[in-house]
Amino acid sequence: MRVVKGACVVLLLMVASACSKGANPVKPTTVSSVTVTGTAPNVGATAQLSAVATFSDGTTQSVTSQATWTSSNPSVANVSGTGLVAGVSAGAATITASYQGANGTMPVVVAASGSGGGNGGGSGGGTPCTYTLSGVGTTVSGYPDGTTVPVAVATGASCSWTASSSASWLQLSTSGPVVGPGTVTITVQANTTGAQRTQTVTIAGQTITFIQTPAQSNVTYTYTGRNFTIVTGAYKTTNSVKGTVVLSAPLAKNLANGSCGSSGSPSNVSSSLVSWSFSDGQQTISSGASLKAGCFTTDASGAITAWNWQVVPSGGGKASIQAANFEDLVQNAAGDAGQSNVAGSWK
Repeated sequence: MRVVKGACVVLLLMVASACSKGANPVKPTTVSSVTVTGTAPNVGATAQLSAVATFSDGTTQSVTSQATWTSSNPSVANVSGTGLVAGVSAGAATITASYQGANGTMPVVVAASGSGGGNGGGSGGGTPCTYTLSGVGTTVSGYPDGTTVPVAVATGASCSWTASSSASWLQLSTSGPVVGPGTVTITVQANTTGAQRTQTVTIAGQTITFIQTPAQSNVTYTYTGRNFTIVTGAYKTTNSVKGTVVLSAPLAKNLANGSCGSSGSPSNVSSSLVSWSFSDGQQTISSGASLKAGCFTTDASGAITAWNWQVVPSGGGKASIQAANFEDLVQNAAGDAGQSNVAGSWK
């Protein structure tokens, strides 16, 4: 019987060993991320932060006491080995908790005792900070070609605040955090989209809405005619003429006063005139000359039906180029007008 019992014991051990060798090994879990939460203290106060690790199998665990804690700016916010943050002086810092190769961070803004945080700033109780913006209203409209808008923030010396933009065409000189009074310059880029656009900027918790109209593209009108007569002193020639008038906006439809009047009344394109030039291939009259009057008449479609361009060349005198039947002249010796009666066309 003793021999049989001994054999049974040996047999059981062999079976247990075989079962153990056939079992699946357990895969170890790793730390995927660390999350840090909490609030920033005021100067002279402390605040406890917490660290939670997320593992590769989706489970979480508090690692506040096991993590390694560091501060990017101990002179502002010092942190203990258990995540207790002490406010040393007003300013900003980043607190980091490290656990098994993973890091979690949290930005903190330390305010002076008795002040609260601005938007994005620290908090610690006491009387809340107040913020006043100047240099801009709640809505800014227009500025199709872009502009810069400086915004001053008035607040307490230890109050913190931030700034943010909802669009890339509204660029900020700083996003903060800023402690105490400061200025943010908003750079509004030109609107080349062809459509009105609306976005916002938030400074110290206050929202400014920008409504920007589209920028106008320059419009070029090109003239082609024949028998262009130029008389300046002893110079005289008769050749084909080409001209361009560049405006910042299209000519209005049904535009009147294409003759500018007999005495050379003010130009009806002066507000949108960018540049102009007329040439017979040998001599050119352009924006460098003084424009006395430049007028157009248009029909219901906006096409040019009559025009008059009167300039004073650098050599003096009056130069008149006008069209119905393409009358053109740059003064002769007597200052009288001449006429060729050869039609030209605008495109």
